[in-house]
Amino acid sequence: LSVQNRAENTRKAAVSMFGVGIPPAAHQQPNFQGYSGTAPPPKKTTKSYGPPEPAIKHVYNWRNSTWSKQECMVHLDHEPFQEGTLRVIFFLKDLSLPPDQQECVAKFSKNPMDDPLPAGYFLDVEMQGKAKAYADMFNSKLPPKRIDFVVPCVLEFKRRTARNGHGRLYMGVEQMIHGEYKKHSNNYGFVSPEDRNTLAVFSHFTFHASGQTLLICDIQGGDPYTDPQIHSADGSQRWGKADM
Repeated sequence: LSVQNRAENTRKAAVSMFGVGIPPAAHQQPNFQGYSGTAPPPKKTTKSYGPPEPAIKHVYNWRNSTWSKQECMVHLDHEPFQEGTLRVIFFLKDLSLPPDQQECVAKFSKNPMDDPLPAGYFLDVEMQGKAKAYADMFNSKLPPKRIDFVVPCVLEFKRRTARNGHGRLYMGVEQMIHGEYKKHSNNYGFVSPEDRNTLAVFSHFTFHASGQTLLICDIQGGDPYTDPQIHSADGSQRWGKADM
């Protein structure tokens, strides 16, 4: 099958399984068909942005644990370019940023239940902010190699509706990580044998720096890093379903 045919088959399977997927923005032609199925979309590297559209950017200040909002204009790609275990990923351009920082990725949950309850997106951003705060503490100890995490945000699309037709559509957004993207550790004890010890040492550091109340792992990306998972010692799942 051609890439176009595979993409169309994926789209039809997604609509058949979950219904409407991601609806188009009100001012767009209905050629943007969202993905919310289980079959992976064809990988692509070219961008096919839609017209600019208004959104609200929810920004988390990891230093003082507060949220703020700002209006922005964005371009969202018409189809995903990659997927993870829990999300599909779109190219996005944030026009509120300087020209050399506008390239971003937008992460959309595969679970339709996350649409009417977008708390999961906000929790992911808080978790990454927490990891960044611990990275700041780690770097203050002057390790041989410093680490850092991308600062994400939650994007609320003003002209798109959730898959169930109620409320607005949300996505998690962060700046594009250029260069090689790698999985450095996971939630089950894996640590990449190709890496320096820095990230394993960081995970160990978070356990002791938190008073043995949490551990940060499942680190991926390049430098800066992204998508960490926090595990709580008390079993409360404070940090979502993957908090084990």
